[in-house]
Amino acid sequence: MREDFKIGREKLEEIGIRRIIEDCYMEPQRHGAIYFVKSPASPDKTASLAIFPETNRFCDFANGNKGGDVISLYAYVKGCSQWEALKALTQYYGLSDGRQDRRDVRRRIEKEEAEERKRAARKKAFYTALFVEIGQLKDKLRKYNLVLERGEIKPFSDVWAYVQGEIQRGEYKLDILTAADTRTYRRMKPSQGHGLPSDRPEWLLDCLAILEESGTFEATEAEIRELTAQRAFESSRTPGRDRRCACEW
Repeated sequence: MREDFKIGREKLEEIGIRRIIEDCYMEPQRHGAIYFVKSPASPDKTASLAIFPETNRFCDFANGNKGGDVISLYAYVKGCSQWEALKALTQYYGLSDGRQDRRDVRRRIEKEEAEERKRAARKKAFYTALFVEIGQLKDKLRKYNLVLERGEIKPFSDVWAYVQGEIQRGEYKLDILTAADTRTYRRMKPSQGHGLPSDRPEWLLDCLAILEESGTFEATEAEIRELTAQRAFESSRTPGRDRRCACEW
């Protein structure tokens, strides 16, 4: 509690005792470097309560030279306790105590850490699904090619045509998933080529379409929107410009 009081006083001193007395009591009269207001303890019309802006202190000459800091001043003119004065002033100026600041920072850090864990989990799930799909496609192609090599299917029959079509589709998907199509995915890393546009968002969207079709992995609408926006940015940006994609896959 003592630390909170100290932090609150420091923040109020940044605002300044002259502004506080004007906002919360009355407008002071200036005499050189000192300001004066009427004393709350004296019926005398003469302004006897002195405000010292340079030190953020006050002194009431009409009441036994009573003085103090900004919080003591508010408590004095309002007739309340020091803690009541601190609470009223922090609410009036929209300030928070040290504990609230620390709680806000802690919550912000915890939120960022949770979001980072979520991004890492999604990235791991994507690559796990990617490698599973690649393995399944390779196994499927191996089996189809083995059947053809053994001559187990009559050439140009309906089954033969179906197997040939599956092999073509499988090889096409493998070329995408492994980024083997160097004409479509020439620049897979954003940093490659001195900031040249990257083909990685295009590759990711193509991979996601294949994985969703097979039921291996399904991206969220937000992830698709972000990758689509990144792809549009990459297709039109000039060398050196950068945009951080939320899907760091």
